[in-house]
Amino acid sequence: MSELTREEKQALIRAALDARTRAVAPYSRFWVGAALRSADGRVFTGCNIENAAFSFHEPYASSTCELVSELLGYLMEPGELLRGEAEAMMAGLMLDTKNFTMRTGGRTFEAAAFLRRAGADTAEVKKLFQNDLAGTIAKYAIIQNAKLYRDQIAIAVVDHTVGRVTAAQAADELLSILGVKPELSLNLFLGGLPKRYEEAEGPCKINACKFVIDTEAHKCVEVKRVDLIE
Repeated sequence: MSELTREEKQALIRAALDARTRAVAPYSRFWVGAALRSADGRVFTGCNIENAAFSFHEPYASSTCELVSELLGYLMEPGELLRGEAEAMMAGLMLDTKNFTMRTGGRTFEAAAFLRRAGADTAEVKKLFQNDLAGTIAKYAIIQNAKLYRDQIAIAVVDHTVGRVTAAQAADELLSILGVKPELSLNLFLGGLPKRYEEAEGPCKINACKFVIDTEAHKCVEVKRVDLIE
């Protein structure tokens, strides 16, 4: 399967930016647009829609990428995925499980195996997490300023704004310190403290999709939209 050309990549970026204009993010104030190109050239777009509603999720899944990979395993064959698509989802798996060392289960590795069959190269994926020299220096500058509080809380204070990726990587390094507890890790980004979700007005409404799966053929045979209003 051929790689995307420069023009095709630029077209996907434009499609994602266009989708982003339809995002609704009153709580996180983080508007996201995405574009996915299938093996046959079709482009699918989406954006984040936030509201004060309940959502159903798989509590034992390591990440969203695991859920998507598992679903794709029923919808298509590995060869129908682009290598770039498979590696993007593998990157999500590796990031959320810290290279398959945390929150992993049998289904996590099944999802990873599906992505490997689709062409995902873990060596190439690891390159996505590499820093340039400036980013590496910034990360270790944060770590150099770290202090331990009560032997279980690592606190690092810098006098300048750092990027989210750099801050997250520094936090990961601090969590490797003996005795530091992950559940006590905090990170405050520029933009203010988190705010409580406000209750939505009007009747309760639930939107969902129902997938009918042929377990023998490992294919999705029907998709139904479900709308429930109180």
